[in-house]
Amino acid sequence: MKVAVYIATTEGPVRITHLQPDSGDLSVMLLTGTSDEVPISARKEYQRFVHGNTGAIERVLGRKGTFRMEVSGPIDGGESWQLGAFLAHALLGRGRLAQGVDPDTESVDDIAQAVIVTGTVNPTNRSVGAVNHVAKKIEVAGRVLRTLTDQGVDIGLIVPIKNQAEANTAASNFPLGAEVWAAASVDEVCERLEISLDPIAVPGKKPLWAATTATIAALGALAAFWAMNVDGSDPPVIVEAAPPTIASPGPVDPIVPDAAARESARIQLAELRPPDGVTCAAVHLGQTAPLRSVIPEMGNERVASSSHNRTLCGIEFTVDIPQQAFAFAFFDMDHGDFADCDAMPSELYGIVAFSGARSWSCNIPALFAPLAYRLVMVSGPEPVADIVQQIRGLADRSVAIDAMERDGVTFREIPHAITP
Repeated sequence: MKVAVYIATTEGPVRITHLQPDSGDLSVMLLTGTSDEVPISARKEYQRFVHGNTGAIERVLGRKGTFRMEVSGPIDGGESWQLGAFLAHALLGRGRLAQGVDPDTESVDDIAQAVIVTGTVNPTNRSVGAVNHVAKKIEVAGRVLRTLTDQGVDIGLIVPIKNQAEANTAASNFPLGAEVWAAASVDEVCERLEISLDPIAVPGKKPLWAATTATIAALGALAAFWAMNVDGSDPPVIVEAAPPTIASPGPVDPIVPDAAARESARIQLAELRPPDGVTCAAVHLGQTAPLRSVIPEMGNERVASSSHNRTLCGIEFTVDIPQQAFAFAFFDMDHGDFADCDAMPSELYGIVAFSGARSWSCNIPALFAPLAYRLVMVSGPEPVADIVQQIRGLADRSVAIDAMERDGVTFREIPHAITP
């Protein structure tokens, strides 16, 4: 059964009517049945959302290439369209996106649900960010909600967790048969809709981390153990396959870092605080430079915790690769979230070999509860972007990590906590 996706706007819900891979140079968002780009597409905002360093579709879903999306009405600005667009891509990859022109005329026999969605998407930590005018967006959704309800379609109003109270109040004032779903991350939304966030399998292409003999053997042995018959009979014989040839994204010179170089790759965290007599607001606005203090290392891939005390403006992260290698860095958020982050250096998306130090920082909001996260870095002698797309969706990464490390790929994870 399929899901229809509407992007909530202050002018009424905008239906994502069509979405498909495209052969053009850029991903575009057009008005349905026309070649007219909506404003956010004309400004290349949809293109950036799909692709590359800033692209949630490529980074989180692992979907590459260009796309053509058609929508039933204009989307002029802002970023609240991002969560709806993300869900449409996720549903498309599972064959569950309902595509059609208008709910008043199209058949809904194959539509199980419709969702009206608002929220931003952070491609680095997969969080769903707060947006404006949620009550207005719900108020003007009345006609579409009534039409879908009359057709027997289950409806969800998906909003960021930070907008939950406003959405609940608005929904109670306009009881139109829709349930409010509040989410802090795209993972929560996709779990509610039963969408797996594992990257889409491409026929004939194996995940990079599973493409060597050592990894195939490790995962095959685990599969054989799980497949053992309950009556105690022998598990099936696992035949080790020859490793396939992996195509790199363009010409890449062979890189063979020695073990010492891999082990000496460093991750450093530093606190950013304001000078005496100055607030973090001045730091965030660029009116004064912060004071930088390296967070002490505690051994065993751990660093000391930090105390906010209303003076912690941000955390600076530095990844230092001593010898040419590919590296991908990302955050696993355990509790809370950053206020916002600089764009991560382009070299830290696993597709370009580099050496030396790369830094970026994240601003810390006022804290009323601890903030806890892990900075994760995957590095190796070949492009590692595909590896990261595979392991990020795993609840237990231990088997994959063991196999990766035998193949020369290094996995580093630095936990850090900040108390109020």
